[in-house]
Amino acid sequence: MRTLSRWQIIQWGTHNKRLVDGTKHVFDYDLDTNSFPKVLYRGLLEFYARITIIIKDKNDVIFHLSCLPPPPESCQVEFDVFQRTNVNVKSSEWTFRNRQIFEIKKSVDSNEVILIDEAGKVHEGLSSNFFVIKGNTVFTAPLDSVLVGSIQTCVINICRRKSIKLVFEHPLISDRENWDGAFITSTSRLILPINNMLFDGKPFMIKTCEIKVYQELKENLIFELLNTSLSLKNE
Repeated sequence: MRTLSRWQIIQWGTHNKRLVDGTKHVFDYDLDTNSFPKVLYRGLLEFYARITIIIKDKNDVIFHLSCLPPPPESCQVEFDVFQRTNVNVKSSEWTFRNRQIFEIKKSVDSNEVILIDEAGKVHEGLSSNFFVIKGNTVFTAPLDSVLVGSIQTCVINICRRKSIKLVFEHPLISDRENWDGAFITSTSRLILPINNMLFDGKPFMIKTCEIKVYQELKENLIFELLNTSLSLKNE
């Protein structure tokens, strides 16, 4: 999980439920998280941004807080092909087993590796979800083919509320010259516009930040996260 404006823990309700449900499943124990906000507040007095909570057993809970670098205004991503022997295996499952290989190959200037299949269909990033903007329409891979992210879900809901046309369809890498914009989402990045894409070692510039649809999505996402996050200032 991460903070926003230092004292706001975004999507605390979701993270809290995962902790409680996970502890119940693993240890058959009802985890009491009522004291967690106060502990997190004390930790955030000195460290902030990224928070990790580890449940070792019912009597041992570890909090780890670390700084995140300032988010970039935009980023470069590169596309790489993944090959599956079993077409029924989701790209996210395949990525979990092979991520290190892509991390080693990745350029130091690239923020993320976006995976495409043998047919040139774009799936998702190693640790993010991928979106394309064409005109006033937003495209992202079908949800049953990727690991659905919490920030991705927020963006999808914003599209529906704001009547922004959303299509669950794999973007084609061969169609990239027709993309007006592209961005990635994740808990650490929130929503990050792409300004340069590498495919087969060749760069392709794109001006996502200037796209009205992207600006509207970002504005609404930050507003939503701020208004639904847990504020620790009063803890």
